[in-house]
Amino acid sequence: MTFWGIGGHMLIPTLACSMPAVWACVRWPELFAQRLLPDGLSLGLGLLLFIGGLILALGARSIRCAFHEHRLLTTGVYGWTRNPIYAAWLVCLLPGLVLVTQWWLMLVPCVLAWVIFYTTIGKEREYLLEQFGEEYLEYERRVNLLFPWPGRQAS
Repeated sequence: MTFWGIGGHMLIPTLACSMPAVWACVRWPELFAQRLLPDGLSLGLGLLLFIGGLILALGARSIRCAFHEHRLLTTGVYGWTRNPIYAAWLVCLLPGLVLVTQWWLMLVPCVLAWVIFYTTIGKEREYLLEQFGEEYLEYERRVNLLFPWPGRQAS
């Protein structure tokens, strides 16, 4: 497994799907622009999601050192979610884009990214179990896959 994990498997198809969707939305706004919420609310929620996504993505930069030191990172944003970069992409940035633009067609790349994530994340889990064993299992028990749901103990 490389430093990028399954990221390329998710990001490249999602971006490839997003490009024609954006083009279609710009080309035919009357077909694809849909007021999902009132403008101010949609923009505000979208921007909040973007900010949250940036916080997660920037906080995840610490993984680089841990990866090269062959160390399981369980603190910082990795104490909130085991996959902060994927959480940023799936939960914040893509849905934030839908809310800010109000282009319903952009939901297609969101769904594609979720499907790819859930069908490939097992490969990362297998790798981490092989590398860290019981330490990873304990981390997995404490920290959720994407969201710090109630009932999970944050580290």
